[in-house]
Amino acid sequence: MQRERKIPVLVGITILFVVHVSGFYWCYKNGDLIRPLMMLPPKEIPPFWHAIFIILVNDTMVRQTAMVVKCLLLMYYKNSRGRSYRRQGQMLTIVEYFLLLYRALLPTPVWYRFFLNKEYGSLFSSLTTGLYLTFKLTSVVEKVLYVHLSNH
Repeated sequence: MQRERKIPVLVGITILFVVHVSGFYWCYKNGDLIRPLMMLPPKEIPPFWHAIFIILVNDTMVRQTAMVVKCLLLMYYKNSRGRSYRRQGQMLTIVEYFLLLYRALLPTPVWYRFFLNKEYGSLFSSLTTGLYLTFKLTSVVEKVLYVHLSNH
Protein backbone atom coordinates (compact mmCIF):
# COMPACT_ATOMS: atom_id res chain seq x y z
CA MET A 1 0.00 0.00 0.00
CA GLN A 2 2.80 2.42 0.84
CA ARG A 3 4.55 1.81 -2.50
CA GLU A 4 1.49 2.97 -4.42
CA ARG A 5 1.36 6.19 -2.43
CA LYS A 6 4.89 7.28 -3.15
CA ILE A 7 4.44 7.85 -6.90
CA PRO A 8 1.43 10.18 -6.44
CA VAL A 9 3.34 12.08 -3.76
CA LEU A 10 6.33 12.49 -6.09
CA VAL A 11 4.02 13.59 -8.93
CA GLY A 12 2.37 16.12 -6.62
CA ILE A 13 5.69 17.54 -5.45
CA THR A 14 6.92 17.74 -9.05
CA ILE A 15 3.79 19.57 -10.23
CA LEU A 16 3.93 21.94 -7.25
CA PHE A 17 7.56 22.88 -7.92
CA VAL A 18 7.03 23.25 -11.68
CA VAL A 19 4.01 25.52 -11.15
CA HIS A 20 5.84 27.55 -8.50
CA VAL A 21 9.03 28.08 -10.52
CA SER A 22 7.29 28.81 -13.83
CA GLY A 23 4.73 31.06 -12.12
CA PHE A 24 7.42 33.02 -10.32
CA TYR A 25 9.45 33.63 -13.47
CA TRP A 26 6.26 34.49 -15.36
CA CYS A 27 5.48 37.17 -12.75
CA TYR A 28 9.00 38.61 -13.06
CA LYS A 29 9.36 38.13 -16.82
CA ASN A 30 10.17 41.82 -17.36
CA GLY A 31 12.85 41.87 -14.65
CA ASP A 32 16.49 40.88 -14.70
CA LEU A 33 15.93 37.42 -13.24
CA ILE A 34 16.16 35.28 -16.38
CA ARG A 35 19.39 36.58 -17.93
CA PRO A 36 21.64 35.42 -15.03
CA LEU A 37 20.14 31.92 -15.33
CA MET A 38 21.75 31.73 -18.79
CA MET A 39 25.04 33.11 -17.39
CA LEU A 40 24.42 36.51 -19.00
CA PRO A 41 24.89 39.66 -16.91
CA PRO A 42 21.89 41.94 -16.29
CA LYS A 43 21.36 44.66 -18.89
CA GLU A 44 21.86 47.42 -16.33
CA ILE A 45 24.11 47.64 -13.29
CA PRO A 46 21.90 46.47 -10.42
CA PRO A 47 21.89 48.26 -7.07
CA PHE A 48 23.34 46.19 -4.25
CA TRP A 49 20.04 44.99 -2.75
CA HIS A 50 18.61 44.23 -6.19
CA ALA A 51 21.68 42.12 -6.96
CA ILE A 52 21.16 40.23 -3.68
CA PHE A 53 17.49 39.71 -4.60
CA ILE A 54 18.37 38.37 -8.07
CA ILE A 55 20.93 35.95 -6.64
CA LEU A 56 18.73 34.67 -3.81
CA VAL A 57 15.65 34.20 -5.98
CA ASN A 58 17.55 32.44 -8.75
CA ASP A 59 19.34 30.22 -6.24
CA THR A 60 16.04 29.19 -4.65
CA MET A 61 14.39 28.54 -8.00
CA VAL A 62 17.36 26.49 -9.23
CA ARG A 63 17.16 24.37 -6.07
CA GLN A 64 13.47 23.74 -6.69
CA THR A 65 14.11 22.89 -10.33
CA ALA A 66 16.75 20.40 -9.21
CA MET A 67 14.16 18.86 -6.90
CA VAL A 68 11.93 18.37 -9.96
CA VAL A 69 14.77 16.55 -11.72
CA LYS A 70 15.40 14.40 -8.64
CA CYS A 71 11.70 13.55 -8.32
CA LEU A 72 11.61 12.56 -11.99
CA LEU A 73 14.64 10.33 -11.45
CA LEU A 74 13.03 8.74 -8.40
CA MET A 75 9.82 8.09 -10.36
CA TYR A 76 11.80 6.63 -13.26
CA TYR A 77 13.80 4.26 -11.08
CA LYS A 78 10.73 3.33 -9.02
CA ASN A 79 8.95 2.14 -12.18
CA SER A 80 11.97 0.38 -13.71
CA ARG A 81 12.49 -3.34 -13.45
CA GLY A 82 15.18 -4.61 -11.16
CA ARG A 83 15.25 -1.43 -9.07
CA SER A 84 18.91 -0.55 -9.55
CA TYR A 85 19.57 1.34 -6.32
CA ARG A 86 23.22 1.79 -7.16
CA ARG A 87 22.48 3.44 -10.52
CA GLN A 88 19.76 5.57 -8.90
CA GLY A 89 22.23 6.75 -6.26
CA GLN A 90 24.84 7.57 -8.91
CA MET A 91 22.36 9.60 -10.94
CA LEU A 92 21.14 11.51 -7.88
CA THR A 93 24.76 12.21 -6.89
CA ILE A 94 25.58 13.51 -10.37
CA VAL A 95 22.52 15.77 -10.31
CA GLU A 96 23.51 17.07 -6.88
CA TYR A 97 27.10 17.85 -7.89
CA PHE A 98 25.98 19.58 -11.10
CA LEU A 99 23.54 21.58 -8.98
CA LEU A 100 26.37 22.63 -6.66
CA LEU A 101 28.52 23.62 -9.64
CA TYR A 102 25.72 25.60 -11.30
CA ARG A 103 24.80 27.30 -8.02
CA ALA A 104 28.44 28.31 -7.56
CA LEU A 105 28.44 29.90 -11.02
CA LEU A 106 24.98 31.46 -10.75
CA PRO A 107 25.89 34.73 -8.97
CA THR A 108 28.90 35.38 -11.21
CA PRO A 109 27.19 37.42 -13.99
CA VAL A 110 25.29 39.55 -11.47
CA TRP A 111 28.36 40.38 -9.39
CA TYR A 112 30.43 40.85 -12.54
CA ARG A 113 28.03 43.55 -13.73
CA PHE A 114 27.79 45.03 -10.23
CA PHE A 115 31.58 45.27 -9.76
CA LEU A 116 32.08 46.86 -13.18
CA ASN A 117 30.42 50.01 -11.86
CA LYS A 118 32.68 52.79 -13.09
CA GLU A 119 31.36 55.35 -10.59
CA TYR A 120 34.22 54.50 -8.24
CA GLY A 121 36.82 54.70 -11.00
CA SER A 122 37.83 52.26 -13.67
CA LEU A 123 40.91 51.04 -11.76
CA PHE A 124 38.90 50.17 -8.65
CA SER A 125 36.13 48.49 -10.64
CA SER A 126 38.64 46.49 -12.68
CA LEU A 127 40.53 45.46 -9.54
CA THR A 128 37.42 44.32 -7.66
CA THR A 129 36.09 42.50 -10.72
CA GLY A 130 39.42 40.73 -11.23
CA LEU A 131 39.64 39.72 -7.57
CA TYR A 132 36.07 38.43 -7.58
CA LEU A 133 36.57 36.40 -10.75
CA THR A 134 39.85 34.97 -9.40
CA PHE A 135 38.25 33.83 -6.14
CA LYS A 136 35.24 32.47 -8.01
CA LEU A 137 37.46 30.53 -10.42
CA THR A 138 39.34 28.84 -7.59
CA SER A 139 36.11 27.73 -5.90
CA VAL A 140 34.60 26.52 -9.19
CA VAL A 141 37.69 24.43 -10.02
CA GLU A 142 37.17 22.56 -6.74
CA LYS A 143 33.52 21.89 -7.60
CA VAL A 144 34.45 20.70 -11.11
CA LEU A 145 36.80 18.18 -9.51
CA TYR A 146 33.92 16.92 -7.34
CA VAL A 147 31.72 16.52 -10.42
CA HIS A 148 34.50 14.67 -12.21
CA LEU A 149 35.12 12.37 -9.25
CA SER A 150 31.40 11.62 -8.90
CA ASN A 151 31.33 10.21 -12.44
CA HIS A 152 33.92 7.55 -11.58
